[in-house]
Amino acid sequence: MKVTNRRDSSQRQSPDLSQFYKSVPVGLCCLDLDLRYVHINEWLAAINGISVQEHLGRTIGEVLPDVAAGVESLLRQVIETGEPILDGTVESQTQAQPEIKRIFQHSYLPVKSDDDTIIGVTCAVQDITERKHAEAALKSSEQQLRLITDNLPALIAYVDSEQHYRFANPAYAQWFGRSVQEVVGMPIRTVVGEAAYRLIVERIDVVLSGQQVDFEVWLPLPDRAEACARVRYLPHFTKDEQVQGFFVLVTDITDIKLANDQLRSSERRFRSVVESANDAIILADGLAQIVSWNQAAQTIFGYSDEEVLGKPLMTLMPERYREPHTKGLERFAQTGEARAIGQTVELEGLRKDGSEFPLELSLSSWKTVEGRFYCGTIRDFTERKRVEKELDSLRAQLAHVNRLSSMSEMAINLAHEISQPLSAIANDAGTCVELSRQDRLDARDLQQVLRAINEQALRAGEIVARLKRFTMRSVPNRSTLDINEVVREVERFVRHDALIHQSQLCCELDKQLPTVQADAVQLQQVLVNLLLNAFEAMEETEAHPHEVIIRTSAEADKIRVSVCDQGTGLTPDQLECVFEPYFTTKADGLGLGLSISQTIIEAHAGRLWAVPNDDRGMTFYFTLPTASATVEA
Repeated sequence: MKVTNRRDSSQRQSPDLSQFYKSVPVGLCCLDLDLRYVHINEWLAAINGISVQEHLGRTIGEVLPDVAAGVESLLRQVIETGEPILDGTVESQTQAQPEIKRIFQHSYLPVKSDDDTIIGVTCAVQDITERKHAEAALKSSEQQLRLITDNLPALIAYVDSEQHYRFANPAYAQWFGRSVQEVVGMPIRTVVGEAAYRLIVERIDVVLSGQQVDFEVWLPLPDRAEACARVRYLPHFTKDEQVQGFFVLVTDITDIKLANDQLRSSERRFRSVVESANDAIILADGLAQIVSWNQAAQTIFGYSDEEVLGKPLMTLMPERYREPHTKGLERFAQTGEARAIGQTVELEGLRKDGSEFPLELSLSSWKTVEGRFYCGTIRDFTERKRVEKELDSLRAQLAHVNRLSSMSEMAINLAHEISQPLSAIANDAGTCVELSRQDRLDARDLQQVLRAINEQALRAGEIVARLKRFTMRSVPNRSTLDINEVVREVERFVRHDALIHQSQLCCELDKQLPTVQADAVQLQQVLVNLLLNAFEAMEETEAHPHEVIIRTSAEADKIRVSVCDQGTGLTPDQLECVFEPYFTTKADGLGLGLSISQTIIEAHAGRLWAVPNDDRGMTFYFTLPTASATVEA
């Protein structure tokens, strides 16, 4: 009877519920207190996978056995408490699509009679699977976006139309010395500070009017130094085209600005140095076209900027250098082989007026994203060459004086050497006169005497010629020489000096020596000076033997000559200044011999030095480049 009354009550509500059940786009049903279906609409019946009629009168456990346990407890809770349960969710499969798990939103409301007695439960069921999936996708997208913005070095924020922050990434908040939690909700004026706000307020008004704004500004930030920012404001519109806020994108370019300022300052300093340099500095691109040059280059070559910039480097070269220059650039571009780059070379340049002049060129090269560049530093050698020519003349004069001084030391030797052929000539001539007086001179005897006189005259003439060559004042004349022949000539020259000083002169000559490019008289002067010094050094010692050894040898691209004596040697202090002008250990010496000798050897691209022997005495060495090495240089 009690159940019948409940059914009657539910059925009395049916005419009122039918239209409502059909019109709402959600699943609806009404259950009695036994949890039997009294009403159900087509929406919910379709979700459950059976018809409306198959639901009526059956319990929820009979229709949905898989979810009945969980749902029945909630329904009885509503019946017992009279309180609705709203917006619960459950995942389950439907009989219509058992292979797909769906998400449903359930709401349970008590059904009451006129006397407020609970007579059943109304269930509202909505399939929210797609909505949940969309919400999950949106949440994932938001998380990814947050991850990106939180880790971007750029400063990102969102400001609403009331100029309050609604979003800020950590970089943006930290830039102003705050946390994200502090920034969100705060007015932009408070976050950036009053001074900075005055600089940007007009741009905020522009973006809130709907226009994008881009600008750079130096901002005085709270609790930190001034910073330079590149800023973009992007308006955010509603569907009805109303501005509801704007996005803020900020890039801190303080370091870039400072670096650019320093770069410009450095460029100004560099340009000042380049422009004030006495040497010409020329910059060319990968095609060897002149990109820039300094004032010194204009002065040296005589061109203005307009006449030379963009023109090939060959403009500044004599014709004979242009083809090798072009081939050198091609070789460098193809193989990377550089013969002149990184080197300092001497050649000639071509002025605007067509005149040539000597110069020293140092060439370098580097590569940038813009391509390859070349830089040439050029020094005008015109004045230097003039001075060198004068110095060569002075050196020649000084060397001549030194040779004359050496000749005074060798006077006895020369007198003895020339007296021998002259005595022989006098004797032979006297014999001839005596035989003629006695009328005993026949043709055969006359020929023999005249032949002897001729031989001795030639010998005397050679001695005089040798003396003349050694003492005459002449311009240095370099030629290809056999250094051994130079040594032998000097050996004949000083042979008698060795006897006077009771010394023995030995020659140990390498027979396979390459030739040298040198002035024979100057090399003779060096050797004579070294040998006379050696003889005199041994005269002061009683130790024997008094032996001087001249050695020649080859090493790499040089030849080496040494003069070794067994004399008193030099102290360390004397050795330090032995090649200085006017330094001498002789009571009557000028102190110029070794200094001039060193100058001569260095002028031949060689080196002269002295080393104490292990036992006693000194060895003087000098080296000279071979003729082939001189040509290559």
